[in-house]
Amino acid sequence: SPYTELLAAAEAQHTQLESELRDLHSRKHQAELLQQHAKTWGAGFRSIRSQMVSDALSQFELEIEATLEALELIGWSVRPKVDPKVFESERVASGFGFDVTDPTGKERDLRAYSGGELQRVKLAIQLGLGAMVEQLTNTSWNFEVWDEPSQFLSEEGIQGLFASLQGRAQRLSKKI
Repeated sequence: SPYTELLAAAEAQHTQLESELRDLHSRKHQAELLQQHAKTWGAGFRSIRSQMVSDALSQFELEIEATLEALELIGWSVRPKVDPKVFESERVASGFGFDVTDPTGKERDLRAYSGGELQRVKLAIQLGLGAMVEQLTNTSWNFEVWDEPSQFLSEEGIQGLFASLQGRAQRLSKKI
């Protein structure tokens, strides 16, 4: 009967389609697993990056604090900070800054200072960064180059800066 042949062909096609559907479901499941693994790894790497940045910022803060007194910034505190949103992204974004506390206990963003105070705080940050880089890379340079470090400093501030840099040069055996 012609219907028997059509029925047999339809059943064969149905069996083949069911097999293809099982294969597609299996591939979909594999893709979902791979996607979940990628998300887990991505979150893990962001967490590791976050911890590494946090550790580096802690070290950076210690290096900055060590330079503040030498620059006659007694009672000051400078803390590097990173916007937490940076760690939510898969790529590094801006969001880096500094919180500065002056001897009166007033905390302000670095950009809130002007003139000599700002210049000395910037110098402390630069010295701290240089010390951290030397330590992390296990290198030591026997010279330092400063471009207009006395900018915005008073005559007294300039004398203090030169004395500080001279002491630094002797203490670290560097040419400045």
